[in-house]
Formats: sequence, structure tokens, C-alpha cells
Amino acid sequence: MKTHKSPGPRRTTLSLGNLAVVLTAVLALGAPAAHAGIIGINTPSSSVATINFDDTNSNGPPLGITNTGPSVTSWNGSLVSLPLTTDPNTLDQASGNISASFVPSGNVYALNFSSILLTQPLPGTTGFAELIYTFQVEFQLDGAGLPAGNPVYSPVFNLSGTVQTGGFATFNGVVNYRGTVVPGTIQTLHIHQYGTGWFTPGPFTASIPGNPLGQTTPALVPGTTLILDGWLRFMVDPATIQGYSSTIPEPGTWALALSGAALALVGRWRRRR
Repeated sequence: MKTHKSPGPRRTTLSLGNLAVVLTAVLALGAPAAHAGIIGINTPSSSVATINFDDTNSNGPPLGITNTGPSVTSWNGSLVSLPLTTDPNTLDQASGNISASFVPSGNVYALNFSSILLTQPLPGTTGFAELIYTFQVEFQLDGAGLPAGNPVYSPVFNLSGTVQTGGFATFNGVVNYRGTVVPGTIQTLHIHQYGTGWFTPGPFTASIPGNPLGQTTPALVPGTTLILDGWLRFMVDPATIQGYSSTIPEPGTWALALSGAALALVGRWRRRR
């Protein structure tokens, strides 16, 4: 008499051909279409980057005296840095960096903020300390212009710090996007606003994406420019705030992540074979 073994759990497998179809679909889903690009940063007299540590409203006592920082006109996007600076009267401190970057012949661009620090550390200090950025950068477009869509650069500020009893920390600012949609006319395309504060004593941590006014930017005329300008302002009284900026990944970044997952799936299939 024959005995029959009970079949085990049925395993579903993908053929290599099916895996190739999955990989192709994933790459197609995330891959960015061919697009126009940025080929440089211009340096007209209006291009500027300034970082200002203003401590003249702080009173230790005595009254703070620092109102200083680097200012670069005809800015080409290279790093501008305020090294750690201490007001000798109040011992308030500030530092910060700014640069502009782009991917050659791509539509990826950014303003980069790092080493942000502003602190009014001593209890009993009255008044407030400020760290203020102002900037304008002009990206040169190639002969195909720039396609319509959401701004590829969507700045997120990753901030942390501590508020002392009776104190506060605030952050506000704006980034404007301007360009040429109709030949001969530069217009505002998009505005990104920031405004937040911490008023409860103790530590805080936050990632702040800002508030976009307008969801998309129209296509820009070939051979013209994309201009980013604006300002950022940090204030403490007494408190500490520090951080840096990052960007929201564009579709091409997600494509790389998805394709990596698909390749890992192919590798697992081969090992099980």
C-alpha cells in the first residue's frame, strides 16, 4: 500500500523574466524624463549673500556690541561663512554658512544652509540676539529652458535648541522663485514662507518644510535665468537654536531607491535558485 505525503506549503516563485518585467516597471515609474538644465551661476551686481550677527539689542549688562558678518556681492554661489563669533559683552554667540549649488545640465538646484547657531546662554540677559541671512542667486538656463513643475528645491530646516525660563526662540523667512515665462519679463513664480517659534522652557527639535504659496512653477524661456532670493531670521531671548537645511528628494531620487529594491529582489531570487 502506497503512502502519500501531505504536500507542504506551496511556494510562489517569480521567473527571471517576470522579475525583469517588475524591474523595468519600477524604473519606468521613478525615472525622471529628459529635461532642460542649469548650466551655471551668473554674478551680476544684484547677486549677494550676507550673514549678519546682530547683538546690539542684547543687554548682559553691558549692552551687546556685535553687528557683523560676511557680505559677498557678485556672489557666485561659493561658500560664505560666519565663523563662531562671540560678543565680548554678553557672551552671546552665532555662526552660519550659505552656498548655492546645481547639477550641471540638470534641473536640480539648491541653497544650502549649515552650521546655524545662535545662542544667548546667560540667565538674566535681557533683549534678544539675531542671526540674519539675505541672499540672491541667479541660475543660468540652457537653450531648452526649464520645464514646468514643482520647485525641485524645497528647503526643509532641521532645527533644535533649548529655551530658558522666560525666554523664546523664533525662526522666520522667505525664499522667492523668479524667472521669465514671457520673453522680456521677469516675474515671481513661487514663494516659500517660514514662521515658527518656541516659547515653552526646555529643549525642542523640529523639521520645518515651510509654507509654499503656489504649487507649481511654469516653464521658463530658454537662455534666461532662474533667480532665488529672500531672507531668514533667527532670534533668541534667552535661548539656543541650531541646525541646517536639507531638501525634499526629487522623483529621480525615489527612482534610485526603488531600483535598488528591485535589484535586491533579483539577487534574492537567484540565491534561492
